[in-house]
Amino acid sequence: MTIIYAHALIYVNIYISRDGMLLTSAGWEGLMRIILAVGAIAVVCVTFAYEAAGQDLNSLVQEGKAKNWTFTPRVTGVSDRAIESLTGELPVSEADMVNAGRVNETAARVLELYDAALHSQNLTETARPPCDAKAASWDWRAFGVVTKVHLQQCGDCWAFASTAQIESAFILAGWPSSDMAEQQVLDCSNSGDCGGGRRFDALSWSVGSGLAAETVYPSATPGYKGVKQQCDMAVVGPDKLLAVGWVDSSGDVPSTDSLKEALCKFGPISASIYASAALQSYGGPATEVFNEGNNANGTNHAILIVGWDEQKEAWLIKNSWGEGWGFDNGFAWVHYGSNNVGRNAVWARAPMPDAILPPAVLHQKDLLSELMMAQ
Repeated sequence: MTIIYAHALIYVNIYISRDGMLLTSAGWEGLMRIILAVGAIAVVCVTFAYEAAGQDLNSLVQEGKAKNWTFTPRVTGVSDRAIESLTGELPVSEADMVNAGRVNETAARVLELYDAALHSQNLTETARPPCDAKAASWDWRAFGVVTKVHLQQCGDCWAFASTAQIESAFILAGWPSSDMAEQQVLDCSNSGDCGGGRRFDALSWSVGSGLAAETVYPSATPGYKGVKQQCDMAVVGPDKLLAVGWVDSSGDVPSTDSLKEALCKFGPISASIYASAALQSYGGPATEVFNEGNNANGTNHAILIVGWDEQKEAWLIKNSWGEGWGFDNGFAWVHYGSNNVGRNAVWARAPMPDAILPPAVLHQKDLLSELMMAQ
């Protein structure tokens, strides 16, 4: 499709202007014939793609009926994409698991020293919404903490989930909402590429390196490219996380209660899930809960958990599959435990805009970075 549209643009440029002069009516007739021909080819390509998706969809619908799924598979905005281009979460490294307990202890110490520093500076954190882990439901979107859903173009879900979590952490700390640069995480964090990466490593990188806004990275042509490029070292982002830690240091799926508590304490939580063809075909509406229960294949995808609903017995997740997937422009309800949702859950916290980090906090942050980046 991209190639077709690129060719169309080339032809349009040729016909509209030649040596700076507009074409005659005959030229415009030729241009219209080209546009119609290219449009017809595009329609055929899209039709073939969605017919293929439809064939798979029929089998998914039948499987869902047989297994009593509480959602109906549908054609979505990513139905024509290979699942490999929509996932990319690699298993947590052995070193990260070995150090998980020490990471959590060190992160807790960072927060303890930071809170003491706020008190000594007569600073009070922005009042947080009254999140209660025992509440029947919770949705961080209702408080302006969750940013817009984007569409990954390759196997870099790990960069999108990391960036989404960093954005939410800074909003909760009192910073203005900002669309941060997934491309910088992809290029500079040394955490992976378009063939996959590790979310925890990307978040660890953000403790020691500031993440820039998407409007300034890369400096020459800002914006997401969908391919890993050389890191633009000229762009230094101002936004460094204060600390990162595991919700469950075993790396397994946390209990429902502990994940709710982490959501209330730290805001949106990044986590892993197994993304299957069924998840790819989840198109809502909001009354439907994804419950495939495909738990035998580990995890392969990173998402952001932003809330829960006890009546649905489900987590509310933000995905990176664009606004044409799920409901409410890119969100989904996933049944507790389905497809290993919540595995490798990680929390993140950002500092207040006016906070001055004393040497003790900076030293402890350095220790945390060393632990998290150990390979």
